[in-house]
Amino acid sequence: MLAAANIRKNKSQAGSLLLFVLIAVLFLNIGLVLLLNFDKFFDTRAEQRHTPHLTILQKAEYTNEDQLDWLKRYPGVKETEKLAVLADYGEYFMHGSKNVASIIFQNTNGSSSMNPFMLVGESLPLEDNSIYVPYMMKAAGDYRLGDDYRLNFDGQELHFTIAGFTEEITFGALMSDLYRFYVSDRAFAALSAQFPDSQSYLQTVRMEESRLGTQAQLDYEKAFYHTEEMKNISSPFVFALSYNAAKEARSTVSITAMLITAFAIIMLFVSLIVIHFGIVNNIDESMTNIGALKAIGYKNSQIMLSIVLQFSSIALAGGLIGIAVSQLMLPILATIMESQSALIWKPGLDAALAFKSLLFIILLVLAVSLWAVKRIFKLHPLIALRGGLHTHSFKRNMLLLEQTRGPLPFILAMKQLVQSKKQAVMVIVIIAAMSFASVAGMSVYYNIGVKPDVFLSMIAGENADAALVLKDRSRTDNVVRNLQQRPEVRKAFGYQHISLVSENIDVSGFITKDFEQREVNMLFEGRYPKHDNEVAVGYTFAVSAGKEIGDAVMVNAGGQEKEFIITGFIQSMSSGGLNMMMTYDGILTIKPDFTFDQICVYLASGTDATALIQSVKAAEGNIFSYAVNTKELIRTQFSQIGDIFAVVAAGMLAVTLLVVLLILYMVIKTMILRKKRELGLQKALGFTTFQLMNQTAFHYTPIILIGTLLGSLGGYFSLNPILSLFMRGAGIVKTNLPAPTAWTIITCIALTCLAYLVSMLISWRIRKISPYSLISE
Repeated sequence: MLAAANIRKNKSQAGSLLLFVLIAVLFLNIGLVLLLNFDKFFDTRAEQRHTPHLTILQKAEYTNEDQLDWLKRYPGVKETEKLAVLADYGEYFMHGSKNVASIIFQNTNGSSSMNPFMLVGESLPLEDNSIYVPYMMKAAGDYRLGDDYRLNFDGQELHFTIAGFTEEITFGALMSDLYRFYVSDRAFAALSAQFPDSQSYLQTVRMEESRLGTQAQLDYEKAFYHTEEMKNISSPFVFALSYNAAKEARSTVSITAMLITAFAIIMLFVSLIVIHFGIVNNIDESMTNIGALKAIGYKNSQIMLSIVLQFSSIALAGGLIGIAVSQLMLPILATIMESQSALIWKPGLDAALAFKSLLFIILLVLAVSLWAVKRIFKLHPLIALRGGLHTHSFKRNMLLLEQTRGPLPFILAMKQLVQSKKQAVMVIVIIAAMSFASVAGMSVYYNIGVKPDVFLSMIAGENADAALVLKDRSRTDNVVRNLQQRPEVRKAFGYQHISLVSENIDVSGFITKDFEQREVNMLFEGRYPKHDNEVAVGYTFAVSAGKEIGDAVMVNAGGQEKEFIITGFIQSMSSGGLNMMMTYDGILTIKPDFTFDQICVYLASGTDATALIQSVKAAEGNIFSYAVNTKELIRTQFSQIGDIFAVVAAGMLAVTLLVVLLILYMVIKTMILRKKRELGLQKALGFTTFQLMNQTAFHYTPIILIGTLLGSLGGYFSLNPILSLFMRGAGIVKTNLPAPTAWTIITCIALTCLAYLVSMLISWRIRKISPYSLISE
């Protein structure tokens, strides 16, 4: 009864606390569902679709029956399959922009038993000029049934009519570089005749456990591509994709989930501080009532229990509503995520997870409540009846009015600030925490959705203005020379990715003649390799192999092995940090016939990359598998991911504004109630309502400013250290993402101005109270 009476007495406080808990539970449940349940959904869906644990795509000329026999005999393999497909480098289009990928054509009658084609939504029968495209083209590209669909395949432009969309587990995510398209048997036969050099085989494997696919991939490459027989073949068209790699292509979901969960933890921390403040304030306001209850025989435990029940019931109600609201928002977020994952996921209610989240929060609230009410034990009834006054206060009188110069309302506000240090610290901590979360969230969005160049360099490495891939490697040097002679080209050089094996670890090798030409600094310790016996290695590889700078490593390519010296450590999310940099002269010592087929092109300021590509194609002829405007490619691919983080960042900022409003409402209302007599005296002495409002606003505005500055500076300067800590497992040791300075400054100014305006509005209630009523009450 006491708990219910207290809630009825302080409805506004109860409503504010309920909102705090509601928001914390809302974000926590959404974050945990995304973090824990999407992977479960992916695994369940993969099993339903009979998804392979290892997929190997290679040209027909490099494929033989021995490879399939080897896969069948490999330990842990339960099922294998081999399908004839067409595969080559190509380009697809989304929102009018060109994107680079490896394109696979497969006929529907040749559909595999592993991950067979499955249509999503409405579809039409396949005809000679129609095609089934991955669902990602609809979710991220806004294509519709019956639309014209353009593909560039092996340098030639093809047009189809979209007849349906397919669900793809292994291929088809936004961050994937492999896309599979289905055509009719007649169309497949025509394409096979048109592109004889693109004849390929898709070999798929299911194992006893999905995690075994990664090791099987390494062993397969060692058995068939790092051999003496393959030493005279420069980087054949081959892709080996494990089950884990297909899952990692949907990593944006996990990153978003971690961001939301981290924000939820901050909100939970804020909620607990507010609850502690609410309990302390409740005890102070009800001091006389507590003394009366003690005097008539109520036990300490009964009074404490009533307060604990009051706040626990508010937390329970807020938690239940938060879970309900999160269930309404999850389908919306899942739909937004489809543009990246290319999977239709409809998250339902996870009762067990919701119960655990709610129980965790209730236990925390109980602990904080018990900690806050323990002062009731020491409260004597007589002291409580006197309003908690033990004796007279002999504290130093700060900011004497007759000696301190300045506007009187401002001086009085500063005196109040000095007298309420604990409350000021609480507000500063809360505002700092919320500002930190907002600035961090905006910084992540800025680096992914607005200026993703630096973030992309961590993922993919070199990020040139244009990238060219040639069909005939023998023409690469001539094309590079021609490019270097163009006035609009700053520099052009060969830059190749190649698969290597070192210390029994499959690594992705970056090869170029001079690493000083690169404009993306992947090095975080040591130096780049210069000589033919030197390499720089990724952080994850160095940890796995137990190597330091100056140590020797054995590197295998094409069946030949040689010892190299480590000169530096590099960082890249590509291949999870299992990377290696080697000079052109170095790769020739173990793969003598190696030549480049990929060219990085950097342009002079103001040069249109698309126009340059068209000019180069016209001059060189049909010699390119693909040629792409890299900046345009980034903008297209990352616009979808940027939209996801924009929603998250906007949500964080909106919640921060709401928290500022609620905190100011609670503390200002409490202050007005506590200082009724003082305000009445000031009005009687001639202070106007506007002066008293300004006095209140000046009291809290500096506090908000300090909290905003501390939190914003913390978010600004700690972004990279925190990201480095979380991304170390992915191969990134030192991030260098630029924080948006202008956005941070605007956030500080906006929150401070908002605090002043809101303080003035909340203090407006003073105008309705006369000096007589303030004094008499």
